[in-house]
Amino acid sequence: MPCWLRLPAAPPRYSGDSGLSPLAWPPLALDGFPRHVVKPSSRLFRIHRRDHGPWWFSRDGSGRFDLVSFGDHGTCYLAEEELGGFVEVFRDTAPIAPAATDERGTSVCTVGNDLVLADCTSRTARGFGITAELHSGRDYGRCQAWAIALALTGFDGIRYFVSHDPAQKLVGVALYGTLGEAPWPSYLREIDPKVLEAARQQFGLQVLPTT
Repeated sequence: MPCWLRLPAAPPRYSGDSGLSPLAWPPLALDGFPRHVVKPSSRLFRIHRRDHGPWWFSRDGSGRFDLVSFGDHGTCYLAEEELGGFVEVFRDTAPIAPAATDERGTSVCTVGNDLVLADCTSRTARGFGITAELHSGRDYGRCQAWAIALALTGFDGIRYFVSHDPAQKLVGVALYGTLGEAPWPSYLREIDPKVLEAARQQFGLQVLPTT
């Protein structure tokens, strides 16, 4: 193991914990793990504040798949659909103030070359120890250990289910890259009104009318 790599320590047990987790720690070998290729023609979405760029790679530990100790690499979180990005940003079911959406936009992002993702939405990932806990569990230390293990295996990121979609149909993408901002392709536009309506109808996320 490289001297700069430290897998996250196992988190403390909570009350009533049996010591077992629905999500295994990553095995030593991940050969044959399911793959998904993101091509330059693919579109990815990120909803963010307009004064920030979309391609920001961080590892402060607040993200599910942060590379907390992986050299100078971090993780950028996007979604395969704009609705997935909206659900992840506006997680609370309380009414959303218009200012919260007005100060944000949607970046439509593309990659410069084929990127190979570890496809954790595939059922065959179960054979390696993946469960739905990876997508929605609160054990970030274990999820981050998976992120590091998959990066060491050579993957460019992780494909996963958005945790705030109870149906587990919306898909998120966590890409690995050099820490900080990257000049990768994107263009910024308004959040699609159809997405706001879909969020209201499907998830009960209501943007209050402008007064």
